Amino acid sequence: MSQTVASRDVARWPLRKLGDLVTDAQGGFASGERSECGVAQLRMNNVTDRGTFDWSTIVRVPANPETASAFSLQPGDVLFNNTNSTALVGKSAFFEGYSERITYSNHFTRLRTNRSLLLPEFLSYWLQLQWKRRLFENICNQWIGQSAVQRDKLLSLEISLPPLGEQRQIADELRAKLGHIEKARVAAARQLEAARALPIALLRGVFDSPEARRWPRRKLGVLSARISKGESPGWQGFEYVQEGARFIRSENVLWGMFQSEPEVRIPLDFHAKLSRSSVFASDVLVNLVGASIGRSCKAPVGLGDANVNQAVAVITTTPELSADYLVLYLISPPAQRYFLEVQVEMARPNISLENLRDMEVPAPPIDEQDRIADELKRNSGKAALLRCAIQQGCEEIELLSASILSEAF
Repeated sequence: MSQTVASRDVARWPLRKLGDLVTDAQGGFASGERSECGVAQLRMNNVTDRGTFDWSTIVRVPANPETASAFSLQPGDVLFNNTNSTALVGKSAFFEGYSERITYSNHFTRLRTNRSLLLPEFLSYWLQLQWKRRLFENICNQWIGQSAVQRDKLLSLEISLPPLGEQRQIADELRAKLGHIEKARVAAARQLEAARALPIALLRGVFDSPEARRWPRRKLGVLSARISKGESPGWQGFEYVQEGARFIRSENVLWGMFQSEPEVRIPLDFHAKLSRSSVFASDVLVNLVGASIGRSCKAPVGLGDANVNQAVAVITTTPELSADYLVLYLISPPAQRYFLEVQVEMARPNISLENLRDMEVPAPPIDEQDRIADELKRNSGKAALLRCAIQQGCEEIELLSASILSEAF
């Protein structure tokens, strides 16, 4: 009968330095060139934080036969990510083979064990545990934007070493258990992706529906009492101040939600000069510039004196158009398609106030707009709760893998 985890006498496993247990600790080679006919080379993004390889983005680099041979991987090698960001340095993976020769960059160290003492699968799982425990984050050398675990520090680490038979048993148990967890993680990730797509699907179901095509369409300029935008304080010689009017920028306007941070303010006299773009509760804010074109939200209650910069439009609707309904339409797929069609490619993509005024908005009766907005917000709220629950499940799955590794060692 095999030993259970609880019955293992881990305390009696001798401590051995990793350097005494490996026959090879070889760094990879750098190459900034690409070649369609070159050898496949693993980069930092090809090793996941789950101790596996991601083969979807393999690059090819030029290499002579001697280099390709010296820096190729063999089944049973353990690849240690010696250089990365501080949070990711130390990722590792067990190489079981591939359909062609695989080399690796200088961001990795190839570890080959003395298999009469240390099984590579056992080492791979032990390194994963140390990464999850943030050991490599604590021992790495840090520079701006990059951290590295030096070879001597890696090889000086001490590992508790059970007999080979027990190493094999532990590795087999971990492979089976972590395999089940990986299946659960993939399923949860798919669920999370579907949950994140649900709000857009709800909007598409309303505004791309046959019913929506029958609604009368009117230009936003006709349905609005005001469509305006502000200016950059730099153009007017003003600087941000501690006390003054709130100055809303594109970072504050998210998909259907106002974000308080970052909070900046402008002098009240500058705010007074920009009365055309003053913001009041229930006004609709729309981003005009950059990758976030069309991102929209309603100005929150209790904002106080507020204005917008040149990258944000402010819309005051007439009684014929619900502000809540307008926000939901602006972030819907049909409206986003319109913004994509009319945007102008300059230093940064942008749309104009005329583009907003000319935009045709489906305009059912106001009571129908209110009903649609209430229903969409209610269903979006349920979708958000579902997304949070799935996200929590994903986090628990990640914690479970760390727990299983910790228990095994």
